[in-house]
Amino acid sequence: MKRSIVGPWRFVCGEGVLRDIGHHAAALGRKALLMGGETALGLTAATIADALGAQGVAWHEERGAHVTKRREEVDALVAIGRRQGVDLAIAVGGGRIGDAAKSVARALGVPLITCPTVASSNGPGTFSGNIGGDAARSYWYRGPDVLIADTGVIIQAGPRWLNSGMG
Repeated sequence: MKRSIVGPWRFVCGEGVLRDIGHHAAALGRKALLMGGETALGLTAATIADALGAQGVAWHEERGAHVTKRREEVDALVAIGRRQGVDLAIAVGGGRIGDAAKSVARALGVPLITCPTVASSNGPGTFSGNIGGDAARSYWYRGPDVLIADTGVIIQAGPRWLNSGMG
């Protein structure tokens, strides 16, 4: 019986590992499109900014409800990435952020770093997902080059999300 797994090129896990994102980002690009929701980036943006800045990696941040897995929003994020001249995508958050970022990275042809903030699924670590309004390309993605799972961040999501990730 054959078995295979497709996953991130590098998986980094542990408390405080988000502080190393600048090192990983600098190995992949010079300017990042940082995408996430209000809560996720509210918890992590200062750490990420310090780490990217320390390594000389510039970034443009897109935060909020428009960072989601609908075709119109993904296309808008791709256009922003092109205007900004990014050569790297970074996703911070749960499944909808990860799916959107996979599609954005694929369309831009850039590496992807995912930083899950909940343990509910492995959406940020997979190559597949779902973009609303895009049945023809529902698996048209780029998986992460690096997945950074900071357990200190993930535990802040609370027991409901942690338990669902264990199930």
